[in-house]
Amino acid sequence: MGARGFAQPDLVAEAGFSSDGAGGPRFSGVLTCTWFDGYRSGEADAALLGLLVDHTTALVEQERLTARVGELQTAPGNVALMLPSHHRVAAAVGILMVLHHLTAAQATDPLTRASQHTHLSIRGVADTVLRTGAMPDHPHPTATPV
Repeated sequence: MGARGFAQPDLVAEAGFSSDGAGGPRFSGVLTCTWFDGYRSGEADAALLGLLVDHTTALVEQERLTARVGELQTAPGNVALMLPSHHRVAAAVGILMVLHHLTAAQATDPLTRASQHTHLSIRGVADTVLRTGAMPDHPHPTATPV
């Protein structure tokens, strides 16, 4: 028995993760996996450990982005809307990527479709995403009032 009454592990694997500080403070950590009772890890365990590290890093980055979106939405005059239009579109794509776990291409597609359905420019749709964190509503065709 080891310290605090725990059995000594047969195998310990560690994986480090860190952030370069882009978008917030730098962070780093170590994920440690311990195996007991003679278990020997293999490639599947290493792959699982890698996925856990990637997921942990993505969760931290998602929390940072979600908090930043909230800050920008409450900023006077919505500071994000002062960016050049191509940066606003890129920021909207990034928000959709993080909030909905999409690739860049997958996040661009709904912006394009929303632009077509709402008759807004893609920049207008991106501005809505930046202001609200959500896609604009798709209006239903209505009869013209007489």
